[in-house]
Amino acid sequence: MILLFCIVITAEKALKKLNYTNLKGKMIRITYSSRDSAARRSGIGNLFIKNLDKSVDNKTLHETFSGCGSIVSCKVATDHMGQSKGYGFVQFESEDSAKNAIEKLNGKKFDDKEWYVGKAQKKSERELELSRRYEQGAREMGNDFDGLNLYVKNLDDTVTDEKLHELFAEFGTITSCKVMQDPSGASKGSGFVAFSAASEASRVLNEMNGKMVSGKPLYVALAQRKEERRAKLQADNCPLRKLQIAKLLSGHCMGAQCFEWNIGSAITELLV
Repeated sequence: MILLFCIVITAEKALKKLNYTNLKGKMIRITYSSRDSAARRSGIGNLFIKNLDKSVDNKTLHETFSGCGSIVSCKVATDHMGQSKGYGFVQFESEDSAKNAIEKLNGKKFDDKEWYVGKAQKKSERELELSRRYEQGAREMGNDFDGLNLYVKNLDDTVTDEKLHELFAEFGTITSCKVMQDPSGASKGSGFVAFSAASEASRVLNEMNGKMVSGKPLYVALAQRKEERRAKLQADNCPLRKLQIAKLLSGHCMGAQCFEWNIGSAITELLV
């Protein structure tokens, strides 16, 4: 619904007095109408906030962020029952105000909950950012540690860089240790640990792969560069390779004893 006022001061008075008031059991939101659809879609000054307490409504969110700059819109996401989903959006008039809000409020605790405040992103932008951060982290961890750098996954969400270091410290000198994180800072359940000697990394592979940690079996393997992973996947998915494997299985394993390792990846040896 759009209301048109003859003078600005009247519109400002209505905004201050009626915004976030209840009307027939529902909280109404009032903001200035903008005909510039390109500006709205650009995402300039738009922030995503999560880990909100259920008690935080539109008014509370607006009051919390109003000290950082002029707000264009503010909304807490709710379900069909009107209950908060624990996240919301705040859009400022300027990018500088949005940056100011991130610096002041990201990581700050409200009602014993630590808020995440960051730039709102489209799904495609989030996926691109995740991919970029993962590859950057992998490159940083693997550039100088060929054969010494291990990839660890299936980590519990509570495992930090420090805990990962403690977990592997007994095997030798750790030169680098990192748990991979998403843009919000949450663990992705995987990481990298690099050792000073190949013998140390080899010992870890033998003793830690499959070991139960926090109720989960660890997966530990030599870290691979992006081009190495791509080459392996291409080899595994090659039609000729699949045909060769199928012929081996159908022609030599009928009624015989067959030993195989890593079927679907490669057949190392076939004994009949």
